[in-house]
Amino acid sequence: MQKIILPTLLLAMSSSAFSADNTGFYIGTGYGSFSYDATEIKIDEVEEYQAMAGISSAPLENLIKSTSGNTLKIYAGYQFNNVFALEATYTDYGTSEGYITHFDKSTTTIEQNPTSLSVAMNIGYTFRYGIRPFVLLGVSSVTLNSSDVFLDSADESFIAIKYGFGLEYSPQYLRGVQLRVAYETDTYFAEIEGKNDSNIYAFPLNSVYAGISYKF
Repeated sequence: MQKIILPTLLLAMSSSAFSADNTGFYIGTGYGSFSYDATEIKIDEVEEYQAMAGISSAPLENLIKSTSGNTLKIYAGYQFNNVFALEATYTDYGTSEGYITHFDKSTTTIEQNPTSLSVAMNIGYTFRYGIRPFVLLGVSSVTLNSSDVFLDSADESFIAIKYGFGLEYSPQYLRGVQLRVAYETDTYFAEIEGKNDSNIYAFPLNSVYAGISYKF
């Protein structure tokens, strides 16, 4: 009987300690690369104008031609157990630069410094040795900080969908330090009006980063 009870008690104690190690507040920072895709947008009004003027190239194609700069993240959250956590993140996406070609074939250069503030569920599972794959799903507020009018205004704030996935490593010998690599995106939707109707386009802000955090 003792041979059965003793291993059971040890297993229960280790499970309790494992659960305790996977709860608490954490705060961290990350740094990585940034990409922004806003290409190949064609609007009904533009296509109608092209047909009338005999223009073969799309005036509003390649709104954002290239991106540069790096992503900086500050994130904090509370981990309820080894599966669920609630996480808030501030992201500075760096700088994107491109141009808009107008009907008269003149161009306007636009520089943007997108930022976002998000709240997301962090869902994963902590395996042995502190390895935890996870996914993120939530909402965010995106501000483009444009140098000129891009869609509606120079500030251009939008509600976006936040999602991503990554891998976290938190070995016991680091005592609360957590390392992660992850891919995240904030995708916002903007309505662009044409002459007779309007269309809604998706604009994803993508980042790949490495981060370090500390759990209290």
